[in-house]
Amino acid sequence: MLVSLLDHFAKRSLDRHLMVLGAENDTSLYTVEGGLVTIMNWAGTTANRGTADLGDMIVLMRERMASLLSRNGHALQIVFNRDPEEAFLPVGAIVGRLQGQCQLLGLELGDVLGEREALLTATTSWEQCYLVLYSHPSLVSDDETDKGGKTAAEVGRPRLFHAQTAGEIAGILVERHDTFCQSILHLMAEAGQQVHRLSVQEQGAILAAGLTTWHQADPGKWQPRLLAGGQRITGGERLVSQHMPTTTAQLQGRDMSFLGLEQMGRQLARDRVRLLPDGVMCIGDRVLAGFDLALAPELVLPFNDLLNQCLDGSRPFRWRMSWLLEPGGFQGRILHRAISEIFTFLSHNHNSRIRDAFRNLEALDGQEDTVVRLRVCFALWGEGDKIRDLRNTMAAFRRSIERWGNARTDTLTGDPMGTIVASMPGNGLSPTAPPMAVPLKQALALLPLNRPVSPWPEGPVTLKTPDGRLWPYQSGSSLQDSWCDLIIGTPGSGKSVLLNTMNLGALLTPNPNRTQGRTGLPLVGIIDIGSSASGLVELIGEALPEESRHQVQMARLSNDRSQAINIFDLEIGCRHPMPLELTFQINFLQLLLADAGEDAVRLSGLLRELVLDAYRFFSDRNSPKHYTRGEAPDIDLELSEGDHEVDEHTTWYELVDHFSDAGDWVRAEEAQRRAVPLLTDLPVILRRPDLQHTYREMGLLTGERVLPAMARLINEAVATWPLLCHPTRFGMAGARLRVIDLQDVTERGATQQARRRSALMYLLARHVVCRGFFLHHDDIKGLNVRPSQKRRLEEEANQNRELPKRLCFDEFHRTGGLPGVVNQMETDIREGRKHNVQVTLASQLIGDFSGVIHSLATGLWICSTFTENEIGNLQGILGLDEMAVNTIRYRLGRPTPSGASVYVSLKTHAGDVRQLLINHPPATELWAYSTTAEDVALRRNLTARMGGREARRILGRKFPGGSARSEIQRRRSLFVEMGQQTQIIEELADELVNWAAVQGSVA
Repeated sequence: MLVSLLDHFAKRSLDRHLMVLGAENDTSLYTVEGGLVTIMNWAGTTANRGTADLGDMIVLMRERMASLLSRNGHALQIVFNRDPEEAFLPVGAIVGRLQGQCQLLGLELGDVLGEREALLTATTSWEQCYLVLYSHPSLVSDDETDKGGKTAAEVGRPRLFHAQTAGEIAGILVERHDTFCQSILHLMAEAGQQVHRLSVQEQGAILAAGLTTWHQADPGKWQPRLLAGGQRITGGERLVSQHMPTTTAQLQGRDMSFLGLEQMGRQLARDRVRLLPDGVMCIGDRVLAGFDLALAPELVLPFNDLLNQCLDGSRPFRWRMSWLLEPGGFQGRILHRAISEIFTFLSHNHNSRIRDAFRNLEALDGQEDTVVRLRVCFALWGEGDKIRDLRNTMAAFRRSIERWGNARTDTLTGDPMGTIVASMPGNGLSPTAPPMAVPLKQALALLPLNRPVSPWPEGPVTLKTPDGRLWPYQSGSSLQDSWCDLIIGTPGSGKSVLLNTMNLGALLTPNPNRTQGRTGLPLVGIIDIGSSASGLVELIGEALPEESRHQVQMARLSNDRSQAINIFDLEIGCRHPMPLELTFQINFLQLLLADAGEDAVRLSGLLRELVLDAYRFFSDRNSPKHYTRGEAPDIDLELSEGDHEVDEHTTWYELVDHFSDAGDWVRAEEAQRRAVPLLTDLPVILRRPDLQHTYREMGLLTGERVLPAMARLINEAVATWPLLCHPTRFGMAGARLRVIDLQDVTERGATQQARRRSALMYLLARHVVCRGFFLHHDDIKGLNVRPSQKRRLEEEANQNRELPKRLCFDEFHRTGGLPGVVNQMETDIREGRKHNVQVTLASQLIGDFSGVIHSLATGLWICSTFTENEIGNLQGILGLDEMAVNTIRYRLGRPTPSGASVYVSLKTHAGDVRQLLINHPPATELWAYSTTAEDVALRRNLTARMGGREARRILGRKFPGGSARSEIQRRRSLFVEMGQQTQIIEELADELVNWAAVQGSVA
């Protein structure tokens, strides 16, 4: 009986500690004293500022905020929450959307996404910050109250003492509060802080979250029942317990509360409340404790330093911190000052310091700064059965805070419940913390002004900050005007893993066309030298159903006629290249003729005329190429069995049109490939009268005539490159993920020949993987093609218009910065937004990219750097401050078990993003992305035996760091010392297979 009575009074006491009663309108709540409160979400800042930039921002905020806090009436509360136990909420939401997208695409990636969810939940924390704005009734004078309208009682409305009301707050106060809110929103935006208004339903849910966990059982279902403007604005569980009058006041009509909605305090104070010794309070299944800041830090240190203190060497715990900023820094301090002045002689050192502090503050106030009243309190919470753990955690937490600039804390607050409740957002006007007179600039410097936040609320690429805040990223979004990412890093810095992570994210990007019944992977083309993308190909290929695996293709290009690629191929039915096709062909020929030196660039006009003249020469009206039996056996067979007559005058273009009208697009494409010009045709075109007449007298800088020189260079290229000289036989028809490995057609080294060879092959591979990327309705409108061909092109353009597309070049430094490939990349980047194409270029140095590409890039991802000179180049390009330079210099390097660091610089509509992030894929993904020769060999060995999914699972279990290289090297050195020769990888694979078998039998 006694326990029940105590619980009852504790619950009633909790109800009376809660100051919010209900909603005045759709954006503001009203309080028990007749004031207004608005809770806003303070997400953080996208730019990680150094000391100088942070100081400038604080000065700006102080200048804008001084007038708002110079007189009584307004107050600001900032509440920072950090809860590692709630990390599953944002992580689960993002992974859930990825799982839904996988279902639409038919991808079986449950193991990968499940492990990603588990890893991120274990290594990140849910973090939220709220900016709470209060307006006190004292803002409205008595005269203004008289003019502001009558109260509910004065107009005859029934009185609702214990239920919510609306329209009780003076209109003048509502207007001034809204002006206050707008001023703070503009100020925060100007300071680069992301602050967003919340609905009163969301604000009510935040109040509930500060107390208990019962509402979290189904957070999407529960909503506070609120009344605003005389209308119920939310539904949900009915909380009104009385429907008929029961008290004397209600029976007499003096209190009609039974007709209304319960006040917010009564809605929230539903659980059993118990007060325990040492200021611990139990609410439902949650145990909470709080304490106050008794003395502000002597040294003004940024908030991130405090956060690092809390994370250093301690187990993650659940806590929040509340700052209350009010006008009147000297209010209530007059007696303290007088005593310090009078009794200085009693303790000269101590009291004189207090006296001097008062004098200094008085000199600052209204001149260089504004002195405000600051009160700070803290709260921690945990599971209800872990009271001892909570007390131990609080002791460690207090020590961390007292190391933060030599601050002082106090648990003897006199009202433990008041301390805890005052730390809640929206309930902080009556804290138990002692007031401190502080200059506004110093108070602002203590706030979480430098907390990193992603401008993307969600995204398929799940990065995190070094202190464990989730940082989602979405490539190709509307937050950026164009999409060009540059990735730089030395070998072993995590560059390839990051590239694969981003490419997987691009593949899991939702396709807007799915509502029209079109599903399938986005278009992703990857060009690389080596096998760094092979793991991604295996991952996606195995995850697709059997009938869809043609959407993933990887090929290793060789300089052979069997893999011929003709750069003059066109869309089916076209007789002339579209503008972007022509640009590519000119760039390719310019690079092919690079032996002409500077003249290759100067002769771009001649190359343009040469290409166009070649198409004119082989057009239907001039000298089209004739069908020859034996060149295309499949077409021969179809013609022999069909009713289309052919003779010696039949042209390939004629067959293109015939098969197009019949809907046989495979044979139409084969005929198209034989109708267009070839590289071997160009020397003949160079001898045509038009070109001879225009360019006969033109010479190169070497003195050689231009036309003979070009013919010679083309003939030399024909002899060197068999794959360039025949109708196309290599293609990736139907593939959405297209990967080409150029290992066999490039040369290592820094010679001009090696760079030119690599650049040529990169451009050639780009020609293949970009098929359909840049097809646009504007180019189709003016085409003179058959109706069937135009319909097909329009359908393809419709399908590709909104489809995400991504072009990725790895090892870009191998192109040597030669004009042809650089010009093509610049064109692709400029045209990318129009065609929904993202371009990603990865290399080792920022100098591997041209200045134009630097200026066009919207994202720079730095995994590591080589030298101080490289850091200087980055500083010049990005305009980095000293903090960013030191971050790049000291915090980037080789990946660790906690992930790989990457410094990110992005241009977005939300402002420039400058952050240090961690890419930390789970072990299964790491094993899919691993590029070291030993790891790739081991992965392929196991994949051949047990399949890719099981192989990655076993490798992830045994080698969670994503690599077995150190173990392989250890065994290799051991066997060498013993004088034995053995197949290290084969033996290790055998051991893993046996281990998996044992584990399976045990299970």
